[in-house]
Amino acid sequence: MSQSLVKTWFTFLGFEVIFENKEPGTDNYPWEGWLRWGCVAKRVR
Repeated sequence: MSQSLVKTWFTFLGFEVIFENKEPGTDNYPWEGWLRWGCVAKRVR
C-alpha cells in the first residue's frame, strides 16, 4: 500500500491526518522508505 492510500482510508473512516513523519530509505533497501513512514490521525466525526 502506498502512503496516499493509507491517508485516503483515514479520511474515508472519519479521521484527519495531523502529523506525518517521513525518513528516507537507503539505496540498499528501497522499501525502507515505506517502512519509515508514519502518521498520526485524529477523529473528526
